[in-house]
Amino acid sequence: MGPIEIVLFLSIFVVFIFVFTLGLIWHSKRLFAQFCFLLSFVILFSSPFLIKYLMQEKIYKIQISYYRSSPLQYADTFLVDMDIKNLGKKDINKCIVKVDIFRKGTDFMNRLKNIFYPEKSFTHLIEEKIRINQTHHFLIMIDDFYYKTAPYKVGTDCF
Repeated sequence: MGPIEIVLFLSIFVVFIFVFTLGLIWHSKRLFAQFCFLLSFVILFSSPFLIKYLMQEKIYKIQISYYRSSPLQYADTFLVDMDIKNLGKKDINKCIVKVDIFRKGTDFMNRLKNIFYPEKSFTHLIEEKIRINQTHHFLIMIDDFYYKTAPYKVGTDCF
């Protein structure tokens, strides 16, 4: 957890304390106090989702252009050819490219398993600095990829 996440969490926690204290101060007004208590706990328990949203959509926002992302035909390798553009408010130092392999079949259990637990995941760490409003081209080859016909999903996250 970096300093930005800590500052965001502390600011959300201060808002939680403020709203909770309002509920304690106005305990005689039952409806308003209950609303403040409910709102304070919603604020507290929504903080991980809010932090993730702020980090991915505001601070470290990226635009990805995939030119090719598929298994190679004659080698057990997966190729990801892409551009990453930093649209956020801070420089990006690292990116993680993840290829999730899903189970074949469209029945309910396979779809449920694929959502929470893919059959196999391949990750590749990119340690290159991408400044604000700059674009970098990456060509990534993931070896030992034996799932040529399986459905897959490529995702990228930068921080």
